[in-house]
Amino acid sequence: MHILILDGSPDTNQLTSDLLNLYQVVLAPGDEVDEISVRDLQLGPVLHHGSAKLTEWEPDLHRVAALLDACDHLVVAFPMWSGSEPPHLKGLLDHLLLPGLTLAYHDDETGATN
Repeated sequence: MHILILDGSPDTNQLTSDLLNLYQVVLAPGDEVDEISVRDLQLGPVLHHGSAKLTEWEPDLHRVAALLDACDHLVVAFPMWSGSEPPHLKGLLDHLLLPGLTLAYHDDETGATN
């Protein structure tokens, strides 16, 4: 099984990282694991979407998307900040899910995309 682990903690040596290390200890011997610390990714701060201007993906985002496509199992761990995920993880999700890149909207029920 190919497992992708996303460590969404903004800091090193936190409980989130320790829990992910324990998770990896109990995996089956043949499991393939890729781990990404979101805090280490280089993502641009400004997103543009819509028909006028799409934000191009950074190299790190292409790498994350390829590993996500290849994985059989995804583990995302992060501390709760004011009831939500930390900004770096939210930014990664916002980048990955840009309309026109990952998502395609349909004009109607026929499935035609805009």
